[in-house]
Amino acid sequence: MIIINADDFGLSNNINAAIYEAFQKKLISSTTLIVNIDQSFKDALNYIISNKISRDKVGLHLNFEEGTPLTQNIKNINFICNAEGNFYFNFRVTNKFFYDNYINNCIKEEIAAQINKFIDHIGDNPTHIDSHNHTHTEYAMINSLLPILNDYKIYKVRLTRNIGKDITFAKYLYKNIFNYKLKLNNFITTDFFGDLFDYKEFNFLKHSNIEIMVHPLYNQEKDLIDLCGNSLNLKMNLLFGYNLPNLNSYNDL
Repeated sequence: MIIINADDFGLSNNINAAIYEAFQKKLISSTTLIVNIDQSFKDALNYIISNKISRDKVGLHLNFEEGTPLTQNIKNINFICNAEGNFYFNFRVTNKFFYDNYINNCIKEEIAAQINKFIDHIGDNPTHIDSHNHTHTEYAMINSLLPILNDYKIYKVRLTRNIGKDITFAKYLYKNIFNYKLKLNNFITTDFFGDLFDYKEFNFLKHSNIEIMVHPLYNQEKDLIDLCGNSLNLKMNLLFGYNLPNLNSYNDL
C-alpha cells in the first residue's frame, strides 16, 4: 500500500491550490493540515467544506515552527517562541530528550488546542498526525504527544524517516528506537517513510505499507512543483514510470 502525503496544507494559499491540483491529478492521496495560520487555514478549509478535498484524506500537521501559537503559556518558552510570541524555526535546533513539567504542560496544551481546532472546523478527528519540520520526532516531544493522542483516540502517526542514503549509524539507532516506541504503544504506522528522492533508491518490498512525503507548490510560472523546485509530475514519473500506482490514505491502514 502506498500513501503519498502532501505536507503543509494551510501554510499558504499558493500551497493550498497546489495541493488541490495534485489531488485532481491523482499525484497525492492524503494531506496534513496546519491550523494556526489563520488566513491560509480558512482558505484550506474552503476546499474541505466544498468537498473539493475529502475530509477522510486530511490529517493534522502539528506546527511548532512558524506562525502564532493557539495558546498563551507556550509563548514564554524561548526555545519555541521568539520575543514577539511567534514560533521561529528554533524547536529542533537542539535535540531534547526530556522536558521539565512546565514545558511539557505548555506543549501538551498547544497540541490539544491544535487538535481541537481541527476537530471543531473539520467535524472529525484527523486521519493521522505528523508535523511541520518533523518536530514530533523529537523524543521529548513524542512523550508529550502520545498520551494526548490516546485521549483523543487518534492512533495513526507518521514514522520518523527510515529510508535514505544519508542516515548515519547514530540516527539509524535513534530512528529504530523512536519507531519501535510508536508500535510498542499500539500506534498504527506505515512500515517505511521518506520522500521521493529516498524512494528512488529504495527497493519496494511486497505487502509493505509505505508513505511518501511531498510538498506541492507553484513556482513563478505557475508550474506545479515540489519543494526542491522540480516538477512534481516529473518526479513522480521518474519514480513510478508513467503508470502511477493505486494510492491509499491513512484511513486504509
